[in-house]
Amino acid sequence: PNNCCADAPTYQTGGGIYLVLHPYNAAEGLSFVVGEFVVKARRVEITIRPSASTPGDATLTFRLADGPTGTGIASLASVTVNVLGRPTMESFCAYDVLAEDSLQSVANRFGMHWMTLFMFNNHTLPHPDTLVPGSRISTGRPYIVKQGDSLYSIATKYGTTWQHIKALNPAIILDEKNLFQGQLLCVAPDLAFLSCRNKA
Repeated sequence: PNNCCADAPTYQTGGGIYLVLHPYNAAEGLSFVVGEFVVKARRVEITIRPSASTPGDATLTFRLADGPTGTGIASLASVTVNVLGRPTMESFCAYDVLAEDSLQSVANRFGMHWMTLFMFNNHTLPHPDTLVPGSRISTGRPYIVKQGDSLYSIATKYGTTWQHIKALNPAIILDEKNLFQGQLLCVAPDLAFLSCRNKA
């Protein structure tokens, strides 16, 4: 909408989709009205926590109003966020091979050693050079966050680093404080490193 909230940034963390709105040229006397809440117009942060079992469009309607009582609407807008359902275990931590892919290029995409990727898939890949376009390969193991877990404890348990877990889940993890019980993560132990260390 004009003079309001176009191109509002969004980010996802902690099971919710956060929408940060900054009205353009908002005077001190203006307020955001979101549902029953009235917030000063300089900034408002809204959290949408959709159920993973009901994917679809979540719509949030708000208005930029003149004064703290929400009267005198200056702008009215709706923001629609498409909510995806929780992925199945079969499709999570997986990648569908493209014609131009190699094991090295896919490994680079996910920030891991090609040998680790090969070891994840050695039951279906007889050789590192035998990637078949259209086939699905594993990029890690699904892990459901338990109470008391942290990125560090999960990384220690699976022989990887918290930075790598965070890198594998960029749309899920922005801050370790937002991990929650039942959250689905992709975890990839560094099998190449563990294999070499065990042989040493």
